[in-house]
Amino acid sequence: MATNRQLFEEKYDTVAAAIKPEPLKIVSAFKDPETMDIPLLADPGSSVHEAYGVTQPYRFHNRDMYYPATMLIDKEGKLRWLYISQKNSDRPSPELIIEQLEKLKAE
Repeated sequence: MATNRQLFEEKYDTVAAAIKPEPLKIVSAFKDPETMDIPLLADPGSSVHEAYGVTQPYRFHNRDMYYPATMLIDKEGKLRWLYISQKNSDRPSPELIIEQLEKLKAE
């Protein structure tokens, strides 16, 4: 059985990734391999988030923290779809990502 990651790559020629603007050590604590089969990437300098205008820090223990964002970025680097998590454990469902990929494919 193909994983969601394989489906995205094979059917939609797309790589989906969740990006959290934190160091890898912190990001690793949020990835649950049992429920999340797309990569969760660390963006410690917030460069990806800033490039796409996605910065929504919240204060936690006197430091800025960021919720993960899931982006669909086309081959030209254009942001085509964005999901900003409402909490650290919030991720878009594979069905929601597929729905968005179908819409993009139809364009």
